[in-house]
Amino acid sequence: MEAFWIGCFMLIGLIAGSFFTLVGQRVPQSMSIITPRSHCDMCSIQLSWYELLPIVSYACQKGRCRHCGDTISSILPLTEIGTSLLFGLAIAIFGFQWDTAVALLLIALLHMVSVADVYYMKIPNNILLVSGGLLMVIHILHPETSWSASMIGAGVGFGVLFFIMLVSRGGMGVGDVKLFLVIGFVAGWKETLLILFLASLLGALFGIIFRLAGRLKRGEAIPFAPFISGATILILFWGDTMMKWLVAGS
Repeated sequence: MEAFWIGCFMLIGLIAGSFFTLVGQRVPQSMSIITPRSHCDMCSIQLSWYELLPIVSYACQKGRCRHCGDTISSILPLTEIGTSLLFGLAIAIFGFQWDTAVALLLIALLHMVSVADVYYMKIPNNILLVSGGLLMVIHILHPETSWSASMIGAGVGFGVLFFIMLVSRGGMGVGDVKLFLVIGFVAGWKETLLILFLASLLGALFGIIFRLAGRLKRGEAIPFAPFISGATILILFWGDTMMKWLVAGS
């Protein structure tokens, strides 16, 4: 039975992942997420339902538009697979409880802001407000931590990132600061600081790799939200274990 529900949530994640990518692409452009229907960015021909099947359509069309032959970004299938795996992991680890609802909502938020940041170097307020509001509602219905702990986490997340933004003089975006406010509310202040450390480590590592590969010029900015998302996912699922390692090693 457990395998059945994991499979169901993975299927839901696969479908939801496609929608989250659409939201991340459209909201920064102030476009409706309902209309117009999905279309090829190159030839603008509207896509049929069978051209929008997660993973399947991309594989059958060999990563190209069926009409004009233009290459379809690999970001779409990768994010669909990633969200599918994370949805399955959430139900496998947390089961049917409120923690799962928080995890799924957080995964959705991180997916959408990462796509928006990669495409437009922007984290839309609309996505943060809606996701933050829903997380607050869940906290009201089933508080896992006290309001004071959540507010301290939000304050630390916002305050530390705001200070870094001022010191770096543009090296950190306002959207990243707002995102950490939401993450801090959910995770708590200790976990938020660990997320910041891991995100910075991942960002620096990939920055070096991109520089060596010639894909990043000196002084060129890279989107930070994907690294924040990766670090948050690590803490979401394995934060307790990592905190125990840190305490044991200190």
